Amino acid sequence: MTPCAVRIECQRIYILRKNALLVAVSTSLDSQIRIWDLEQLKQNKIIDAGAVQAWTAKFSPDSKHIATGTSSGNVNQYSVETGEKVQTFEGRGKFSMCVAYSPNGEYVACGTEASSDSATVLLFDVATGKLRSTFKGHAMTVRSIAFSDDSTKLVTGSDDKRIMIHDAVHGDTIRTLSGHSAWVLSVAVSSDGVHVASGSSDSKVKLWDLVADQCIDTMDGHSDQ
Repeated sequence: MTPCAVRIECQRIYILRKNALLVAVSTSLDSQIRIWDLEQLKQNKIIDAGAVQAWTAKFSPDSKHIATGTSSGNVNQYSVETGEKVQTFEGRGKFSMCVAYSPNGEYVACGTEASSDSATVLLFDVATGKLRSTFKGHAMTVRSIAFSDDSTKLVTGSDDKRIMIHDAVHGDTIRTLSGHSAWVLSVAVSSDGVHVASGSSDSKVKLWDLVADQCIDTMDGHSDQ
């Protein structure tokens, strides 16, 4: 495998199966986006994004683009084929900590760092590049974001120890889930949209039932966040 010449630390890695290929994108504080072929165990491309312009990254569902969260609060979109920046979704001047594409490819969302007493979640229309919805409610930085498979729900996890469920179609916040005793660092939605899993710096993984609106299982085992 070609060695990774990351000069500081690797911040995020996202893996996608592209047709018959297994590929990954990684970002680092060295301002580079790297695309990897996991089948051939080689590096395919390096994109120089600029200083803190690639804090986190995700492939689009069609694998043609990569969206990155930036220190300026914008979300930048790059062409996988050319490595060029092709679109900028203008944020609100807050650090974009996490990004996600909707599975149908129509939306891209980001969660921001908190400023003053709140953090926001921004939902953009990919076709127009315009801001579609702004979700407020988290009191601290939003660390993780995920869509349901049908692209109708947006789930966010925050340092305020809460998980919020948003309606991506109508722009409303549906519910708030509480139970973790520390930052929520990761969230994932089941394929049927009924369950949400959350990982926290309290060392616990929780499984939530969105129909019953409650935690149905707490999994211990990790000794640290």
